[in-house]
Amino acid sequence: MNGRWPLMSLAGLCLLGLATTVMGYYTNNYGDRGGGSAVLYKDVTETTTTDDHALFGSPMLVGNKLYFAPTAFASAAPSGDPNHPLTDQTNGTLTMQIWAPPGDYIKEITFSEVGDWQLTGLGTAATQAQVGGSLTIIDLDPDMWGWLDSPYEMVFPSGSLFTLPPARSGVFRGSRTINLEVYFITKLWFNLDNNLSTTCESGTTSFIQKKGAQAFAVSVIIPEPATLCLLVLGLAFLRRRG
Repeated sequence: MNGRWPLMSLAGLCLLGLATTVMGYYTNNYGDRGGGSAVLYKDVTETTTTDDHALFGSPMLVGNKLYFAPTAFASAAPSGDPNHPLTDQTNGTLTMQIWAPPGDYIKEITFSEVGDWQLTGLGTAATQAQVGGSLTIIDLDPDMWGWLDSPYEMVFPSGSLFTLPPARSGVFRGSRTINLEVYFITKLWFNLDNNLSTTCESGTTSFIQKKGAQAFAVSVIIPEPATLCLLVLGLAFLRRRG
């Protein structure tokens, strides 16, 4: 949110521990969530080069769904100069490995977010608030697909850019579901780039934030046992015919 940049190299920061904070830089490895007979979210890590505090925060696992409840993932622009609109950018990166339970594969993955925004004052469309998110997926299985058809952009049915006039406020919701069934992926690399930005003019303000107990979520669907059995039988049949 503050637009400051890191003062140390990434290599130097890694020596300081799992959570590292310097002016305009923050990173934290929250470790693993799940595993065993459930989906494993491995080395869940957030990094930001715009703020010196956590944006996503520590995740909570419910079933095969990973929830984040951020309290400080926001962007705000107060009244600016009429000839030089003030802009604020907040960027967070969320990375992790996602492993299917033994004997299963990842059928589908969904990422979603929710929050609110507010624009005040008498101004033009130069006063605005915006949200965006894109996901890169890499298949980690050896000798398989590698990079998939990404990045996958989050979709916001009610829009992702909000402007004056008039002065107003509202809620944004975004999500994207990616069907991976044809790849039979058992392990993948998840890399999300998530942005909030605001711009204002003289006499206006703009604000946007992720908000709520499920402000950001990642969910994974694995095949039902019957579906998995049919797949195994189908593969066995193809091998016999070959």
